[in-house]
Amino acid sequence: MRWPVMPRASGSLLRVGAAVHRCARYAIAAAALLMLGSTPGIGGVALAKALATASMPESLSCSATMPARLRSGQAAVLTLTLLNSSRQTVYLLRRNTPLEGWLADSLVVERDGQPVPYIGAMAKRMPPSMSEYLALPAGKTYRFRAQLQGGYDVAVAGNYRVQWRGELLDMVVGARPQIGHDLSPATVRCEPVNFVRAG
Repeated sequence: MRWPVMPRASGSLLRVGAAVHRCARYAIAAAALLMLGSTPGIGGVALAKALATASMPESLSCSATMPARLRSGQAAVLTLTLLNSSRQTVYLLRRNTPLEGWLADSLVVERDGQPVPYIGAMAKRMPPSMSEYLALPAGKTYRFRAQLQGGYDVAVAGNYRVQWRGELLDMVVGARPQIGHDLSPATVRCEPVNFVRAG
């Protein structure tokens, strides 16, 4: 169905429509953030999908490493390295990522081909504050280590496959995030790693 457009009013209609769209996006994002943790089964993955389509930032890359073999009782530490290859500072919301610790299911973990469920905490959330953002300057890398046993049972012997989903609830490039701004979800591609846990 085609809607008639009046030449003199079309610009105003477009501006009003854009404003309404922005308000609606923020309202949906704020509501989703508030209900995170209060409803069973809602985690980082579901929330990121609910916030609309996520962009794939070409300037931000990720690599993951961990020991190929672990002894019984040895800590399983996943090292993630983020590289900002752009010419501007990138601000990343740590929420629902391994960067903030285990407050959401942010990894895909499998043992012998079977999913390993998330056992970490789930937190109720308010709209994000500036303190929750990581500022990654142009050309710099940020490396962090996450102990898997805080969120997943990886103590059982077997062959494991671990992958960070790479889902960011908000990414801002070139300017400090403003409280109350529209969230801009993004997905960073990060290849999986494998390790063997000895019995």
